[in-house]
Amino acid sequence: MLAQSGQMREAEPHLRQLLLDPGEDGQEICESYVIGYLRNRQLWKAMPLIDVWQAEFPGDPQPHALRGAQLQEAEQWQDAIAEYQKVLEWTPRDTRIRRQLAMCLKEARRHDEAEREFRQCLQETPQDKTLLANG
Repeated sequence: MLAQSGQMREAEPHLRQLLLDPGEDGQEICESYVIGYLRNRQLWKAMPLIDVWQAEFPGDPQPHALRGAQLQEAEQWQDAIAEYQKVLEWTPRDTRIRRQLAMCLKEARRHDEAEREFRQCLQETPQDKTLLANG
């Protein structure tokens, strides 16, 4: 809880032990610490932990979503696109991720693909009028 709320000074001393013996909570531990690091803008700590999370839990889409968001923020469109596409392989109905993918495709000037993704988002959430402005 401390980590996820961004109280990293208090949470960090426990990270090593938690990762050595995570029990069934490994994914939640990784997610909490990554979110805490990201809230504190400590990307140099968050990104290696995302690497561990992806390696230890290869079927979990969440580390890919978080990495995609960081890559998108850094305007690394192609890498963000790849991460979001991985997420959608596991969760094809995740409109939030599909919207982020469409935005990255648009920024990467892959307009036909972006339009296709925006249209899919509109089919899934027709009430979302912000999609019309972006698509």
